[in-house]
Amino acid sequence: MVENFQWPYLNPLVTFFGSAQMLLYLAFSFQLYLRYKKEIQQFFSNTANKELLWIRNFLFIYTAIFIYGLVQVFVDEYIVEMSWTQKWWIQFFSAIALLYFGVKGYFTDFNFLKDFEKPNKKAFMDSASTVKALDRDLLEQKENIDTLFKEEKIFLDPELNLKQLAEKTNLNRGEVSEVINQGFGMNFNDFVNQFRITEFQQRLQSGAHEQFSLVGIAFECGFNSKATFNRVFKKAVKLTPTEYLNSIKN
Repeated sequence: MVENFQWPYLNPLVTFFGSAQMLLYLAFSFQLYLRYKKEIQQFFSNTANKELLWIRNFLFIYTAIFIYGLVQVFVDEYIVEMSWTQKWWIQFFSAIALLYFGVKGYFTDFNFLKDFEKPNKKAFMDSASTVKALDRDLLEQKENIDTLFKEEKIFLDPELNLKQLAEKTNLNRGEVSEVINQGFGMNFNDFVNQFRITEFQQRLQSGAHEQFSLVGIAFECGFNSKATFNRVFKKAVKLTPTEYLNSIKN
C-alpha cells in the first residue's frame, strides 16, 4: 500500500492540496490586511502605530518560506533527494517566523481596536430617518465640524479619532463619517491631516522654525510620526518640509 498507493498517488495529492490551501490562506490574509490598512484611515487621524506592520512583515516572511518549501519539494522529488539535515532548515525558519509573530502579537496593545468598529448600517439607516436628515442637514453639520477644527483646533490632539469627533458633534460615527466623506470629499485621516499641514505652514511662516525643529513643530501640530508627517506633507504640498521652508525664505 505504501509503495503502490501512498508514495506515488496519496503523497503528491496531499502536497498539492496542502500547498493550494496555504496559498489561499496567504491570499486572503493579504487581502484582509490591506482592507484593514485602508479602513483605519476612516477612524484614526494618526495611523503610524496602528498599521500593525509586523503582521505585514510576517505575511511576507511566511510567503517566502512557502515558496522555499515548494522549491524544496520540487528539488527533492525531481532533481536530487535531499537529506533530513537539508530539509530541516525550513522547519527552523518556520519556527523563527512563528516566534516573531507570537512575541510581536503578545506585546502589541490592541486597545485602540475598541474604537475601530463599523457602525451598524441597519441602525444607521433606521434611526429617525438618519439618511434624509443627513441630506437635509449636511451643510449645517459641515459647518459645525469645520468650526471645531478651525476655532477649537481639535486636530492638535494626536490621538483624535472618529469616535471622539462623533462625541463632540453629538452624532454617531456613521453620520460623522458620512459628512466627512460626502461633505468634504475625503476620508477622516486626510481630512484631519489637511488642518495639521495648514497649521504647520502657518507656524513656519510666523517663524517657529527659528526656535524649534521641523519635526518638533509637526508634533505640536498633531502628528506623532516623522515618517508619516513627511509622507503626508509631500503628498499634499508636492514639496518636502525642508523644501517648503526654503521656498518661503526666498
